[in-house]
Amino acid sequence: MKRLVGIDYGRRRIGIAMTDPMRITVQGQPTLSVAGFDKALAEVKLFLDQHEVDRIVLGLPLNMDGSRGEMAKEVERFGESLEALTGLDVVFWDERLTSEQAKQIIQQRHGTKEKDGVDRVAAGLLLASYLQAHPG
Repeated sequence: MKRLVGIDYGRRRIGIAMTDPMRITVQGQPTLSVAGFDKALAEVKLFLDQHEVDRIVLGLPLNMDGSRGEMAKEVERFGESLEALTGLDVVFWDERLTSEQAKQIIQQRHGTKEKDGVDRVAAGLLLASYLQAHPG
């Protein structure tokens, strides 16, 4: 069985989390610093090429009312481009409030507001949420 990768897309930072091969645990990966859409695609592809992955769970930042704003549309475009570039399945997953949850977790654990950690933890939260909804 191959791994699942969770991605919290941002214009400057991309949080990544990955399951173990059995898809039991989720581990945060180093946050990618990017400058621009094309650079983000290239950096994520490089990461994916280094691991055995068969599906990407991409956080979709919907508005609180469930509508799609500008950032959600950009994430959808990123996911479609990533799918075309890698040939991997991309699943969009509602990520509302994951960044806020991540900030609270980091604040509780470390007493700090570490920005890189927020992206990584948010990616882990969305991937864990996906795994709970799709066991096995």
